[in-house]
Amino acid sequence: MFAKVAAGVFAANGVQVNIWPVLMPVPTVSFATRYLHTSAGVMVTASHNPSKYNGYKVYGADGCQITTEAATEILAEIEKLDIFADVKTSDFETGVANSSIQYIPDEVYTAFVEQVKSQSVLFGEEVNKNVAIVYSPLNGTGLKPVTRTLKEMGYTNITVVKEQEQPDGNFPTCPYPNPEIKEAMALGMEYAKKCNADLLLATDPDCDRVGIAVKNKAGEYEMLTGNQTGMLLLDYICSQRVKHGKMPAEKLERLIMDFIYGEFDVLVATTIVENGIDIPNANTIIVNNAQNFGLSDLHQLRGRVGRSNQKAYCYLLSPPDELLSSDARRRLRAIEEFSDLGSGFNIAMQDLDIRGAGNLLGAEQSGFIADIGFETYQKIMNEAIAELRAEGLHVAGLNDSEQEVVEQLRYIDDAHIEIEVEAGLPDSYVAQQAERLKLYRELDSTKDEEALLGFAVLGGVFGEGVDLTGESLIGAAIVSPGLPQIGPRREQLRDYFEKTRGTGFDYAYRYPGMNKVLQAAGRVIRTPQDRGVVLLIDDRFAAPDTRRLMPPHWEHLRVVESAETLAGELERFWGREASPEGEAVSGPAR
Repeated sequence: MFAKVAAGVFAANGVQVNIWPVLMPVPTVSFATRYLHTSAGVMVTASHNPSKYNGYKVYGADGCQITTEAATEILAEIEKLDIFADVKTSDFETGVANSSIQYIPDEVYTAFVEQVKSQSVLFGEEVNKNVAIVYSPLNGTGLKPVTRTLKEMGYTNITVVKEQEQPDGNFPTCPYPNPEIKEAMALGMEYAKKCNADLLLATDPDCDRVGIAVKNKAGEYEMLTGNQTGMLLLDYICSQRVKHGKMPAEKLERLIMDFIYGEFDVLVATTIVENGIDIPNANTIIVNNAQNFGLSDLHQLRGRVGRSNQKAYCYLLSPPDELLSSDARRRLRAIEEFSDLGSGFNIAMQDLDIRGAGNLLGAEQSGFIADIGFETYQKIMNEAIAELRAEGLHVAGLNDSEQEVVEQLRYIDDAHIEIEVEAGLPDSYVAQQAERLKLYRELDSTKDEEALLGFAVLGGVFGEGVDLTGESLIGAAIVSPGLPQIGPRREQLRDYFEKTRGTGFDYAYRYPGMNKVLQAAGRVIRTPQDRGVVLLIDDRFAAPDTRRLMPPHWEHLRVVESAETLAGELERFWGREASPEGEAVSGPAR
């Protein structure tokens, strides 16, 4: 009724009128104003106010509500008139008959729905559209446009709140029809619980305000505030446009340039600003939820400020440490520690260690490096590359110098010995884990006896005051290249010894106090034949009868029961003297 009265007044004053034939929401009025190129638009509505109120919204030719200044000018013109004598009116039906009042055709409504659908940022991406939706128009105008748009977009699992389905200006179920308050959403929440809905939507009577409720972690429906909804939409729209390359470049450029030239002081942005943005006058950056960013992201974001002679500040906001994952804590500590100029390499190494380098020669990316360490990974990679190179060593047509270079690339397979006991440097000898790892790496990198002598591992590690009983090292081996892998099974070890008599495994000693054995052995232990291997075996590896493990034809095998006996055996076999107390004797290790 009020819309028809307003249309009659406009027609009486010579203004061409376009009116919707049925109740329609505010957004369709704004759209039709632009679509039909009219001078203004009017919506008679109480919006989300109680039923006793009414309202009159005015829109400019751009489809936006008029400004305060424009409203002041219109009000000044109204006040010039006598509302009883000066207001011209005309009959609505007469206006329809003479075409001064025209009904808006259905094609405009269809164009509006299509325009709404075009705002989707899926860009052809397939998503689950079978989500359960409960919708309430709160006895307003939103039923037809909302349900039609959702269904045409593929969301057909929609349940409408029956009590609030049809337009009713008395609003019998919610005297204050604002979808942002719980009282207006109460009936919808009951429906949502019954339907186990994924999403509850409600629009105010003129359908330009929306309320949303979703399940929280406890399974209860929780309403989102307008700010939360806005941020979720902004994040999703931006992430989808970035994902599909649909960000409007010219708008982004204009926005950044306005910020650079000081048109505004605060720029709210996603991580897109890390991509080479150079803003000299920016001296502060605040990164929210920094624990969710990668280390390289944080490094790049931090670098967006401090690009001139002004001191810069970077604030990383995150929950307390106890709520963060171990990787998140490592990332934040790294970005805090490496803050000096030129620290990018350190950041990269930390990032590589946290995330893992993955399989560079295969399809997998990032993974097991976190378990084995980056240096071990590099070692394995170098061995794999050398092995691959070895497959193509026989190249025809090379001269002598070229062949010499190729020969230097020859792949040598080191021997591998596995034992059924733990072995390592005692914590009491090398307390720092990093230092022990360094010693292990140095020992592992030795390629020949000369390097091993230079390392002096036997004298340096097995010297006075070092207890090698219990879980400590039980043996040492100087292994010549080309020796195949030896497994931990006794049968395998026995079979191998049978086949390799005189090739390096010539002596074995069994003694519970391995520290005394090693101390008496001196700084370096080698066989008389210079084969390069000596195995020292204790009770945890050998059977009570040592000869069950060792080949019976080993004529030099001795089983010692005391340090005195050991000293005599060592003197006879190595041609040097050793004291009964088990102290190492100086001199050449022969």
